[in-house]
Amino acid sequence: MINLYDGGAYLVNGMDIIPDNQEAQAAIKAKTGKDISREFPELGQCALYCVSELTAQEEMDALADALEEIIGQESVKEDQEQKGGSGNGIR
Repeated sequence: MINLYDGGAYLVNGMDIIPDNQEAQAAIKAKTGKDISREFPELGQCALYCVSELTAQEEMDALADALEEIIGQESVKEDQEQKGGSGNGIR
C-alpha cells in the first residue's frame, strides 16, 4: 500500500502505481516509452496516444472515459470554449 501523503505516487498506464522517489523517473520511463519533451517542448507535460484501424472503438471509448474522469469534464468544456469548438474534445 502506498500512502500518497508520504511523498506522492504516479499512476502509469492506468494500472501501475509508482512511488515518487529517486527511482520514480527511471521506472516511469521504462513503462511509458519515448519521452518527447525534447523534440516538442511546447507541448509541456502532455500525453500522446496513438490509435489506428486496429484499435477497437470500445478501447477508444474506454480511454476517453478515463481521461474525462481524470481531467474532469469541466476542464474539457472550458478548453473547447476557449478554442471556439463544441463537444467534449476527446472523442
